[in-house]
Amino acid sequence: YLAAQGLSDRAQVFGGDFHQAVTPGYDAYFIKSTLHDWDDEKSVDILSNIREAMPGHGRVLITEMVLEPGKSIGHPHRFIDLEMMVSFGGKERTADDFQRLLKASGMRFEQLHPIDGSFFSIVEASKS
Repeated sequence: YLAAQGLSDRAQVFGGDFHQAVTPGYDAYFIKSTLHDWDDEKSVDILSNIREAMPGHGRVLITEMVLEPGKSIGHPHRFIDLEMMVSFGGKERTADDFQRLLKASGMRFEQLHPIDGSFFSIVEASKS
């Protein structure tokens, strides 16, 4: 896909075990629908491993459904939150929850980017 879009010289897709280590040196790290699978402790471990791999100017872009307190009742987010808890021990999170996870992993919350027409948002963070 990246080659077809003319992006193979600018981006790479690779697998690995983010619980152990993350390939170092990239300007940006992108994870989608990952942290909601894990409890807070494991999520902090994942983010800490990404932080260790990031250069000083690096960013992490976390795409997840971000709960809005008081606005998400009856919303599909709540069903998925329950599903994540029962299936994996994970959960959906609010922007404040993401800020706490990032701080605990030594990162700084930069901005929340809601994605129009989607349940997802992008949480942008940098090294502290």
